[in-house]
Amino acid sequence: VDLVAMRGGGNLIVLICSLWVGMAHITSKTFKSCRPVTYRQHQWIAKANDGKTGSALTLEALKARLQAQQEKAKEMQLEKERMKEESYKVGIKPLRSMQKLTTSCDPSNGVYLFDDNSPESMMKILEGTNPALIDRTDWEVIQVSGEDTISFLNGLSTNNIEQLRPGEWMDTVFTTRSGRIIDLVKAIRTKDASVLLLVSPDLGPKLIEILNKYVIMQSVKISSLSNDFCTFTILRNHIGEENVTVKLLSEIFGEPITSNKCGIYQWSRDKVEDGGKTLPGAILIKNSTGLSLPGETILVPVSMCSHIWETFSSIENIITLGKGGWEILRILQGRPAHPMELNERYNPMEAQLWQSLSFDKGCYVGQETIARLKTYKGVKQLLWSIDFDEIPPNFNRETGSTIYSTSGEKIGLLCSLADVSQINRGLGYIRTRSKVDGKHPVAGTAVVVEGVVGRLKNTAMQKELGSTPEWMFEI
Repeated sequence: VDLVAMRGGGNLIVLICSLWVGMAHITSKTFKSCRPVTYRQHQWIAKANDGKTGSALTLEALKARLQAQQEKAKEMQLEKERMKEESYKVGIKPLRSMQKLTTSCDPSNGVYLFDDNSPESMMKILEGTNPALIDRTDWEVIQVSGEDTISFLNGLSTNNIEQLRPGEWMDTVFTTRSGRIIDLVKAIRTKDASVLLLVSPDLGPKLIEILNKYVIMQSVKISSLSNDFCTFTILRNHIGEENVTVKLLSEIFGEPITSNKCGIYQWSRDKVEDGGKTLPGAILIKNSTGLSLPGETILVPVSMCSHIWETFSSIENIITLGKGGWEILRILQGRPAHPMELNERYNPMEAQLWQSLSFDKGCYVGQETIARLKTYKGVKQLLWSIDFDEIPPNFNRETGSTIYSTSGEKIGLLCSLADVSQINRGLGYIRTRSKVDGKHPVAGTAVVVEGVVGRLKNTAMQKELGSTPEWMFEI
């Protein structure tokens, strides 16, 4: 309804009530809820009527038309994603052929290679006598871009993202409102100031959905690049400095566009735009393997993944690993992972992700709970490595197995277990206030799982992810 005031004759004011085409009949009961319709809205309604302003468009018809448009847009998006998945499978097929695999071209599946089941290969890697190349193509990549990217991510994760400058990276944890873990991710700020998130397998769609829920008025765009990039980790060990890795990548992509003093090396490539999305070139994350072993993690365009694998797998004495090998190494190193150690049953402090936490930054989702746990020393359990005399029988790899004290008290949960040569090691959560032989759990404390005795051990990852603070032991 438009109320138009016109001056005519003397001071006579004529009020004209004009009903716009397509609006329902107005009763005296609904008149107060009406609002003026602008000229722009009138044009839009006329357009919705195919320009025929004389034909009425009911509210139900308008809703139906909008719903049809939304469904069409959704179908187009799904078709676009399907085409990207098909393109990914085509791009990764040469890599799988090179790895002598006939399956696992699905980006959500990891690959299992021959050396994954070789105890000798694992020991050589741990002892530093052989380098390794790990296929982590099942890991997912999310790009967050826009003017408000940094403040947006800073308000949703545990680390201080505002300190992240272009060319740097840091680990951070996305948590629920109650401070429980969604995922530990690596945040990489590229030269164009967007942020790439390296996300655990199978969690990409979930994290994108969560991020989109928090987009209100911020200028951010969230995109999945999981079908655009492949992830590999290089454990260089005796290869030497990371300059060897940089040199090999430079032979493929040319000179890097970032300074070697930065946390990452980044290579440019021809600008690729897909629906307004610009993809960065190859990225090397310095001194970051996700483990406490020396090396780098690299993200490369899927079209180049087979060339990268061929280049690095030709290094003398290098050991190639897949998902199985990564799983064994991360358990031996004490690196928690989704879904066993990183899930919504635990918080970042319990998982000992200290380097991923900032207690000085402002508010973020889950911050109140985490701050309260720190203030009142309320962390009820901690993640430990556990060395066993032998592999506990009947260990449940789906749900874990109960950990007991030597006196038979339930004190925790064994989440993961690996058996390599003479090393039988697991990862488990132990209650901090449990009493074992009259003392609180410390390194060397004996525990029992499935009748097998094990001893608690500080995780090798504590050096990389941050040592346990002293206040944790002031019980």
